[in-house]
Amino acid sequence: MRLLVALVPGLLVALAVLVFHARAATPGMAFGSEDLREYFIPVRSLLQHLVRGGDWPFWQRSIYAGFPLWGSGEAALFLPTTWLYFALDAARALTLGSLTHLVAAALGMFTWQRHRGRSLGAAMASAFIVALGGFTTVHLDHWTFSATLAPLPWTLLGVDVALRRGLTPGLFLGTALGIAGLWFGGAAQLAYFATILVGGYVGLQVLGTRGRAWPLLLVLPAGMLLAAPLILAGAEFSAHSPRMGGMTLRWASFYHWPSPRALALLLFPDAWGRPPSYSGEYNYWEMTGYIGLPALVLVLTTRPRRMGWYFLAVLVFSLVLCFGDDTPLYGLLFRYLPGFDKLRVATRALFLANFAAAFLTADALDALMERRRWWQGLQVVAGALVLLGVALWMAPRADALGFRGAPLRANVPWTVGVLAVFAAWVAVRGVPRWPALFPMGAALLVFADLHHAYSGYMPVLPTRELARHYPPLGAGEKDRVVQFGFNPNLTAASGAEGVTGYSQLLVDRIYDLLYATRTGGFSIIAGAPVDDEYGKLWAQPGSPLFPLFAAPQLITQGPVGGIAAPPRRDGPFWRYTMQALPLAFWSQRYEVMDGPRFREQVNRFRPFETVTVEPTTHPLPPSASTHAPHPATVTSRGPNHTQVEVSAEAPGLLVVMDPWFPGWSAEVDGQSAPVLRADYAFMAIPVPEGTHRVVLRYVPTTLWMGLACVLSVLAGTGGWAWLRRRGAVRASHSH
Repeated sequence: MRLLVALVPGLLVALAVLVFHARAATPGMAFGSEDLREYFIPVRSLLQHLVRGGDWPFWQRSIYAGFPLWGSGEAALFLPTTWLYFALDAARALTLGSLTHLVAAALGMFTWQRHRGRSLGAAMASAFIVALGGFTTVHLDHWTFSATLAPLPWTLLGVDVALRRGLTPGLFLGTALGIAGLWFGGAAQLAYFATILVGGYVGLQVLGTRGRAWPLLLVLPAGMLLAAPLILAGAEFSAHSPRMGGMTLRWASFYHWPSPRALALLLFPDAWGRPPSYSGEYNYWEMTGYIGLPALVLVLTTRPRRMGWYFLAVLVFSLVLCFGDDTPLYGLLFRYLPGFDKLRVATRALFLANFAAAFLTADALDALMERRRWWQGLQVVAGALVLLGVALWMAPRADALGFRGAPLRANVPWTVGVLAVFAAWVAVRGVPRWPALFPMGAALLVFADLHHAYSGYMPVLPTRELARHYPPLGAGEKDRVVQFGFNPNLTAASGAEGVTGYSQLLVDRIYDLLYATRTGGFSIIAGAPVDDEYGKLWAQPGSPLFPLFAAPQLITQGPVGGIAAPPRRDGPFWRYTMQALPLAFWSQRYEVMDGPRFREQVNRFRPFETVTVEPTTHPLPPSASTHAPHPATVTSRGPNHTQVEVSAEAPGLLVVMDPWFPGWSAEVDGQSAPVLRADYAFMAIPVPEGTHRVVLRYVPTTLWMGLACVLSVLAGTGGWAWLRRRGAVRASHSH
């Protein structure tokens, strides 16, 4: 019974999260926002196709002609929830995963705060803010955000338990796994912020012990080593993506608070309306950081205690970052903090603000409950009344101040009511017979306020409506396709090969060629900072470069101009047969040409006549035009391999129109052969005269190094546990 009673508060916290998202928790329903429909659900479907086909999820060929799925954190290959719900429909699996992450985050925050001595009500309030706050809720559109949040409070709990009870091997490994979990969540920017948060917390706590707990500092590098399989692969991917040179300062801070008026979103979550009513230069979901009115009052009016000062500094720091390059701080971090120039959205620092506010709210509620000084309650009441006055002052002036007046004014009664109730509750906090009622009542008010603001924010649809499948491909139609339509990643959802798509992750030279089909030139210089949204690129079918993508089919949801061949109708789809290079072909004629030279002569390039090959130290057969190029036979093809039968009338090149990337290897008749970069972005293998079997395989180059990093941590922790146990046995024998 004692155990059951101890578990009840945590169960209530978990239940509250599910009640908040009751529509999505209903069987057969799923979150259905834009990014989920167009990206995350298709990527999960793609992963299901790969694994169910018996393949390792190393490479994918459905989005942008292919890139390493292993290096994409957004595929969430290392998350337990990915595999826990893997058998379900992709949309439902992602929704249940998100709900699991939110429950885990809430329970982690609740447990951590209880371990710190916070009351039940204070711990609940902090749990609600972390799991249900504005930033968390509006970013359920990005499935990986909640996944990155979930391990954060558990990691900090591990740090505190180690400080109180001593660092044991099991605790060390568990806390390091929490840090690794931040990165395995897949939201690299949030993981970056969270790692800095944990590092600062550990450092300050160790300093507080006068250095006696210094081994705790090793938890952070151990966690990064455990995350090495993803971090190393992601770093390699980044080095071969358009972001290899980082971003310009302007683009990195593009999504930022445009002015101090954005602070109004902390008071009125609908100050600029909601999608679809919201319109403006900045996305609403990238601006809002609403933490609830009671929490806002407490953060503004309550003096922190001990580690509260650290989280107050984190809160202020994150709010300053939200203004992007309008503040000198952002520019300094962009130039001098390693990795910061890879982060694109300034307002995602609200992730830190939401977490810090939850911590500060719990501390403030218990400080008020203790009633150490009468003026503490008075200043909180005064703060609530001041905000109430600000709300009443803003309402009639909303349009003149640049806000959307109608939704703001519609929310005024609720805002005034919550502030008035909270002020009254603080004023009478000493009246209740049981002091614990005060923070419990405040927690319920926090939940009610967040529920009013965001419970209906995320669109929820039946999973059958989200299962938008690609038009079925018949026998003989398994070639790579280009698809234009409402959802650019429907190809991925069907497991078909595709040239187009929507993803911020693509090979840099594929990006170059896609851009060049539309403009006749290249957009970026290799290694230079990017300055545009490169994730939504479509190939132009009329371009002379289009045949390079080896896509003989174009499938659209409407007619496309500039194509000579007439389409054929297939239900709601239009199908065009395009002139394209074969997926694999033999050629005797080639020209050695590096990337810069290819860029210079791209308008004169004739893909059907000559293959370009980048300079190489490997011996090449002599180039000639004695024999015409001809297709090779692809006898076997999977995500990570291609097997080709090629008949060569003379020594030449087998060209395979898959993107070149480190990790691809080739064998010709069982003998290792070089993989050259051909036609700027693709692959070629030298073959001698005769008929040959050529096999290309992809294995991530970072795979074994990443696994070695994981094994080093496990071996070190295991060795420590063995020595510790051996010492305990010796001590018991000596006694």
